[in-house]
Amino acid sequence: MRTVVTVVASPHPRSRAAELDRAAADALRGAGLRVRRLPLELLPESALLAGRADAPALRWSRRLLERADGIALITPTYEVSGSPLLRAWLDVVPPAGERPVQPVCLGSTQAQSGAADYAVRRLLTDRGARRVAPACFLFDRWLTAVDDGWEWDQRATARLTGALTAFADDLAGAPAAA
Repeated sequence: MRTVVTVVASPHPRSRAAELDRAAADALRGAGLRVRRLPLELLPESALLAGRADAPALRWSRRLLERADGIALITPTYEVSGSPLLRAWLDVVPPAGERPVQPVCLGSTQAQSGAADYAVRRLLTDRGARRVAPACFLFDRWLTAVDDGWEWDQRATARLTGALTAFADDLAGAPAAA
């Protein structure tokens, strides 16, 4: 069974990005994939900012990546250069290499939508990823907080499902991780 690591680059466990991570994990499991979740907010900020790749939590995140066949990367794109949390983490983990990466980006404006694919792709390819799928961009207004969780706009559901289906299909043809 293929394994995907979902990496959520949000400092808040109850954020829209965390909700996207939950939904992505459910969809990927539904496609027959094993999912391991890696919420970056659990990693020690001091080790990330200092680039201490030997910190136990960062070693754990590296092991998850090394055993993964693919990576689903969920990140807010409110900053053009990408999430500071994501950039710090990418600096201390090995590159994705030939593992397929599916970016799922969240933002609030059309300009962020247009820049998300370029910015995230550049961030990942500059750090050694060679198989980056087109970013799936979702507007944050498509996910509305309600008392018992989140209400999804049908456009968000359709866009995320389409991107993750293509990603799962790509993984089916990719060589398995060692």
